[in-house]
Amino acid sequence: MTPSQLDLRELDPTHSFDLTPAEIDIRERTLHSVTAGAPTPRQPRRWSRSARSLFVVVPAAAACALVAGIVIGTLPGASHAPAASYALPAHGSLASWTATPQPSPVGADSLDACGLAIGIPPGTALSVLTSEKRGDFTSLIVHGGDTDAFCVLADGQVVNWTNFAGLRDHPLDDPNEASLSVLQGYEWMITVSGRAGADVTGVKVHNPDTGEDVTATVAGGVWSAWWPIEADSRASGGLFGAYGDDVFITYTTTDGQTHTETDDEASGDPAEAVSSTPPRLGSMTGWSEAAKAVVPSPGDVDLCRASRPAGSVDYSRDVLIAEMRGDVLTLVLNGDGQRLYCGIRDGTIAWSIDLGLPTTESPAAGDAYLTDGMGLDGDVAGTRVSAVRGVAGADVTGVTVHLADGVDVQATVQNGTWLAWWPEDEPAAIAAGSTPGPTGATETPAPAALPTITVTTRDGATHEAG
Repeated sequence: MTPSQLDLRELDPTHSFDLTPAEIDIRERTLHSVTAGAPTPRQPRRWSRSARSLFVVVPAAAACALVAGIVIGTLPGASHAPAASYALPAHGSLASWTATPQPSPVGADSLDACGLAIGIPPGTALSVLTSEKRGDFTSLIVHGGDTDAFCVLADGQVVNWTNFAGLRDHPLDDPNEASLSVLQGYEWMITVSGRAGADVTGVKVHNPDTGEDVTATVAGGVWSAWWPIEADSRASGGLFGAYGDDVFITYTTTDGQTHTETDDEASGDPAEAVSSTPPRLGSMTGWSEAAKAVVPSPGDVDLCRASRPAGSVDYSRDVLIAEMRGDVLTLVLNGDGQRLYCGIRDGTIAWSIDLGLPTTESPAAGDAYLTDGMGLDGDVAGTRVSAVRGVAGADVTGVTVHLADGVDVQATVQNGTWLAWWPEDEPAAIAAGSTPGPTGATETPAPAALPTITVTTRDGATHEAG
């Protein structure tokens, strides 16, 4: 095991935390939207993992999982509050959920809502891979362009989505195999999906909370399922602990045999290979390895605020990070405790992403943690970038991010947090990137591992993080 890898079972999620006023407000709004039977669409706070994942070494209070092979669209951090603070009791519309789904045709409105939520460009032809109904909820996996996505809807509105790529593009070679590929959590639900060979007739997923099986919908070489979580769920508000390791599937094949699969490692899927090599630097005119802290203009702050995703919080002008790296201004704004990350180039938004709530509490003085990484397809040509961020304790004055080939990128450290970004070398994109490379399954290189970091403290000393 390398320093950047950790079995999630070693992380202890049992710490006790008090909610901030902002987090209490978010909890109450979520509770009202779901139990009232008319959920309000908003950018969800989620956590993700695959059956084979890279894990960032962070304190026992939190863990961030980056998906290997399957690529999650965004990885906003889960709250550091315990599950009991956010998970909802199964009443209201959640009480209608059933472990066995019913087939459900997909209306054009639901398909359009899913496409809009996951950011598929208007006019892109969408195909439905799976579609089901569980009580008041409809869920579906759609495929459009180079993107797959799993959406859950209530009353025609998307209440949760997972934007990934790789399920359809990397089918299993063995027709008698099935794999558990993506496990994703939201404040009050768990969603799971995976691949199914041509001769797989049914998939059941073990729910660790109840000990019962949830019947998945299988179609088109993929499968999907989801279930609600209650206040006593071991999912612990996004800090899976051993929960994810206790999720497994059983599946049946046309010969009548029943099989058990606990992870993707045995599937032989080339997309599941994970590189131990850090990301490599790409090319972007004007980019700089060093950043300069700046005071942004009110106009730039408002431009960033206006770029927030539909349904997200109304971000304030509270700037947590402001830096110039070459000719790109990057900002991290605060809103109700959540984070919005923007890149601005020549007065235009180059990229914008809602990062959700902070992923962990602050480390000890003189230390820093890398909490998550992401790949971003910018709105401006030539702005496909990778970024990593984290938290920094008191007395930390610098964080250096180490890429492949001896390339170092200096992060900006402000207000107890840090962030760095660089132009992405697409074949070596970190595993949590927004889209895969354009090559096929047999040609696509393994996703890069997360970079390592070193920390500089006020006394001028440097040391490895953690």
